[in-house]
Amino acid sequence: MYQAAEAYKRTSMLTEEPSLSWIIRGLRGVRTYVAAASRAATNGDVQTRAEAVSRASGLLAFLQGLTPDNDASPLGQRLGQVYTGFQLRLTEAHAASREDLFVALNRDIARLETDLGAAGTLPGTPA
Repeated sequence: MYQAAEAYKRTSMLTEEPSLSWIIRGLRGVRTYVAAASRAATNGDVQTRAEAVSRASGLLAFLQGLTPDNDASPLGQRLGQVYTGFQLRLTEAHAASREDLFVALNRDIARLETDLGAAGTLPGTPA
């Protein structure tokens, strides 16, 4: 099991092994927060934008901890890099307060979510 998942399981936050469905649901949650940040950027609501960005960032960090990144999982390693890229883009969109950057990020997260759903399994995790 991955270090973050093991820590969460020890504190009873996880009751089962993480699976691909957890990652897909997590990405859906990230998209929800990114959409909220986008709306807040459009409306000039700095506090709501900051809260949504913080929640999206925290969820991406959690997902990174759930994703296998060992040598047996090259896809897991790649996902870790993708999550880092999403974090950087989220920070950029927030700093610039640009709706178009939030929208583009949301679109790319949705694409990853769709691709993972089509794959059906993530090497190194239960289906």
